[in-house]
Amino acid sequence: MSEDQSSVVTLKVRVTPEFREKIVETAKANNRSMNQEIVSRLEHTFNEDKGYVFKVDTIEEHLRKMKQEIIDVINDSKKAP
Repeated sequence: MSEDQSSVVTLKVRVTPEFREKIVETAKANNRSMNQEIVSRLEHTFNEDKGYVFKVDTIEEHLRKMKQEIIDVINDSKKAP
């Protein structure tokens, strides 16, 4: 482990034997330790969450713009003779 041990926290997690075996197999396939595999996967999910929030924010912004465009079209059509 390359990190300074004072900056690392030990975390105990309980999993089924089958789940542990999946972690072992996947770690082996990725040439990682079990710890590296678990940390990598956790980091990936947190990064995905950030991407999800960004996508939701982007969609909300597009919806606000579309709503305003619809309101503008309706208002313009009311002004037309």
